[in-house]
Amino acid sequence: MTPLKFITLQARYWLGAYPSIILPLLSLKEKNRQRLVRADSHIVIEGFPRSGNTFAVAAFAISQPHPLHIATHLHLSGQVIKAAQLKVPTLLLIRNPKDAVSSLVIRDPHISILHGLKYYIKFHLALLPFRNSFLTVTFEEATTDFGQVVSRLNEKFDTLFIPFDHRDENVRKVFDDLDSRDQRDTGKKHVTETHVARPSEERENKKKEIVEQLNNEVVGRWLTKAEQLYWEFLDTSPSRRN
Repeated sequence: MTPLKFITLQARYWLGAYPSIILPLLSLKEKNRQRLVRADSHIVIEGFPRSGNTFAVAAFAISQPHPLHIATHLHLSGQVIKAAQLKVPTLLLIRNPKDAVSSLVIRDPHISILHGLKYYIKFHLALLPFRNSFLTVTFEEATTDFGQVVSRLNEKFDTLFIPFDHRDENVRKVFDDLDSRDQRDTGKKHVTETHVARPSEERENKKKEIVEQLNNEVVGRWLTKAEQLYWEFLDTSPSRRN
């Protein structure tokens, strides 16, 4: 990891929960400006990395009759906090930490499992006081019935967004769009299986190796904290998982 990238990651980690600091800093880069929440944003779709963010954004966008401003993909709690202050309809995606962090580490090997877990905890802990200001949806809900997710969003915020028709052919369209985005972002003709935001057999195989490392005693303590936060965030106790 280059010194600049390390500094950038640390800055995002420590300042991510402070919208008055991190959002102006990010706005200095043109590519970030379209992602930032504004008073006239139609919706914010955010979450910890690898929590279904890209699928949700693509599925939402192709369902609407006209282009809308979607603030997304900063992966910072400050973006969600700012949306709450501006009263912009917000969808927060959450995924169990074992899968989210494993997928993140596979995508970016420069991030350690321990750092990923600490990032997960810091991201979600900052949002607990704002839970009534957004709709929290699990990775599984978003990726299996996103139409119902949009319906719940409309009910909560009194909006009129068109729900996604979660049929196989439409999911395929979303996956095709995700493949195209990956090729565009990487500049490659083929899809990078460890990066693309759709199911990947190669990534699943690598994830098995990462999961074994989560059994480490030190890492395991942080995983337990993250899992407790996950269930607290969903207001669901482990005894009600099934």
